Amino acid sequence: MTFSCLYLDGEALVRELDRAGFAVNSGSSCTADTLKPSHVLEAMGVLSHGNVRVSLPRGTTEADVDRFCAVLPGVIAELRDAAGVTGL
Repeated sequence: MTFSCLYLDGEALVRELDRAGFAVNSGSSCTADTLKPSHVLEAMGVLSHGNVRVSLPRGTTEADVDRFCAVLPGVIAELRDAAGVTGL
């Protein structure tokens, strides 16, 4: 799954999710070793910068997914607040 959040730097989101115990990455798996955005996302006409890629390894539990879904909104809110982005 790949997603992006308006007004957030993908690398900052990756860093904060890592601190919360989640192994996520930015960009697409095809271009993981570069800073070049995904050509697939660009062709689809969607946001292609600042994306976060979530992969579910074998052994991922429903509780792991629930925890991610519970933590993500708070991390996004904290980063937006730190960046001075309000009113969303």
